[in-house]
Amino acid sequence: MSDIAITCAWVAAAGAGWLVLSTAFGLLLGRAIRRNTDY
Repeated sequence: MSDIAITCAWVAAAGAGWLVLSTAFGLLLGRAIRRNTDY
């Protein structure tokens, strides 16, 4: 039972980290594209 809980916690942490990283990368990428096309 504790192994399942630990696995769920790891999956939740990995999902949250991936969401934050992808969001930050998307914002940076969008800002760079906007700057390059905004001559």
